[in-house]
Amino acid sequence: MARAPLVLNVVAIIIQALPVNLLLSSRSSAWGSLRFRVCLAAVYLALPNTVEISFGITESQWLLALSVFLLLVADLPRSRAGRCFDLFLLVFSGLSGPFCVFLLPFAVFMAWRRGAPGRRTPVFVLAACSLVQAFSLLVLDAHIRPHDTLGASAAMFARILGGNVVLGAVLGQNNLAFTPGPGILAVLVCAAVIGIAIVAVCFVRSALQMRLFLVLTGMLFAGSLLSSATYPPAGSTVWHVLAYASSCRYWFLPSLAFAWSLLWLIHRGNAVLKSASAVLLCVMCFSTAWNWRHTAFKDLHYAEYISSFEAAPAGTVMIIPENPGGWNIRLAKRASD
Repeated sequence: MARAPLVLNVVAIIIQALPVNLLLSSRSSAWGSLRFRVCLAAVYLALPNTVEISFGITESQWLLALSVFLLLVADLPRSRAGRCFDLFLLVFSGLSGPFCVFLLPFAVFMAWRRGAPGRRTPVFVLAACSLVQAFSLLVLDAHIRPHDTLGASAAMFARILGGNVVLGAVLGQNNLAFTPGPGILAVLVCAAVIGIAIVAVCFVRSALQMRLFLVLTGMLFAGSLLSSATYPPAGSTVWHVLAYASSCRYWFLPSLAFAWSLLWLIHRGNAVLKSASAVLLCVMCFSTAWNWRHTAFKDLHYAEYISSFEAAPAGTVMIIPENPGGWNIRLAKRASD
């Protein structure tokens, strides 16, 4: 029990490093040259506005989804160890969150497009995991999921996309999405339009792997807006709360897609697009340096709670606070066999 945080944090670090290893692997050569894939990995690591993703293992399911996608569009493994690794990651990700539902169509597409027998395994695994996730979400937890008012509007969409996704990727954590005023809204509308245009150009001109990634992030972004695990206070709406969530997990993959689109335009775009993308990525570098260090968590003296719990008699129920604030662990000590 005392070493549980260490184990979980080590697992979280391994998962966070996994997309880098997959991008640099020869199996991902279809993305481009090794130099270009190093740049993709560097942007992934340096992306600002990703505080919630870096909390620990809690949000690692988003990184597992990215890793599984990279495997789906990569070349098939040549060794038994590689096939076992792919299978493990598919099951691990598929049972960790509902992303398998979004990844399944891409597995089907790659199996249809490439036709190799090894492409069918991800289809079967993700389909089975999708059934498990559907049963969990629609049957077991149907009454737990929030069903609050969305509060959707064009203005709120511009604030979320322009402020949290586009400018979040360039400037890092900011308050623009929930700053009132017509002037700020105009800036956010322009940012949203420019972001959509950049991604659209990249989608039209890029290779298959990048196109599929942009489609995936679009699907996940839409799903986040339509069915997020958000609990707005009385008198508020879901999109209003999302606008205030400037660095939450929902913007990680869309922001990464935008940043990778900028990198691709530097690599393959015309002179105008290269210049504009280079400027935005330079600004992102300064934002990364500014946002590099996260505020340290408050020491809640977890080890002391565990020592007290281990010394307590059977039947003891202990509430242990955890980070971030407002969350607790409830432990009940059973009699030893």
